[in-house]
Amino acid sequence: MPSPPGSPSYLRHVSGFFGTGTLGRVRDYFVERESAGWTPKDERESKRIGIGAAPNDFRLDEKWYEVWRDVSDLALGSLADFSYVLFPVHIRHVTQPGHLVPWHQDAAYMALMPQRHPKVITCFVPLEPRPADVSTLEFAPGEYPLLPHEAEGDHGAAIKRETFSGATRFDLSFGDALLFGDHVPHRTVPGPGGIDRRSFEFRLTRAADALPGKDYFDLSTRAFVRTDAAGQ
Repeated sequence: MPSPPGSPSYLRHVSGFFGTGTLGRVRDYFVERESAGWTPKDERESKRIGIGAAPNDFRLDEKWYEVWRDVSDLALGSLADFSYVLFPVHIRHVTQPGHLVPWHQDAAYMALMPQRHPKVITCFVPLEPRPADVSTLEFAPGEYPLLPHEAEGDHGAAIKRETFSGATRFDLSFGDALLFGDHVPHRTVPGPGGIDRRSFEFRLTRAADALPGKDYFDLSTRAFVRTDAAGQ
C-alpha cells in the first residue's frame, strides 16, 4: 500500500490525472505567452530565469489553474485532504544543463520562506506532448528526515553530502502527474530525447493549514479563495 499524502515517503505516479484536452489548451496558451519572452523585473527574477524558472508576471496568471477544473473526483482522491492548491504555481522551461535542479527536498525550499505551511505535497505536471522523451524527475525512494542543504549556483538549496541508491523515474504520458511529499529527495535529469521541457509544479496543503492573507485554489469548490485568518 502506498504511503498516504503528508507522509515523508509519499510518492505516486497517477496516470491520466489531468484531462488532456484542457491541458493541451493551457499548454498552447503557455507557448503563446512565452513567445514574448521572459523579462526579469529585478536581480532575483533574473536569477530565476537563469535556472529555467518563470518570472512572477508569468506565474500570476490564473489561467494555469484551469487544468484543475478537469480532474476527476477519483483522481482527487489520491490527494486526500490536501485540497488547497497554493497560488501562484511554480513554472519551469528547462532548456539547458544549468537548468537541471540538483538533489533536494522541497521542505528545504519551503524553509527559506518567511511563512511556511506545516506540510505540503507537490504535483508535478509535464507539459510536453511526449514527456517520456525529455527531462523528468528522478526520486530517491524511502523515508528521509530533512537533510542538510547548501546553495548550488543559483539553486537555493541542494543536497551535497548524501548519495542515493536505487533512484527511480517514471514513464510519463501527457496528462499524468507525479505527486510527492516535501521530504522526498528528487532532482531533474535529462530524457532520452534531450532536456527541453515545460512543466508546472503545484504545491498543495490542507485547508486547516492555510496561512492568513494567502490565495489558494480550493479543489472542493474548484474556485479561488483568500484566507483572512489561519485555517479559514
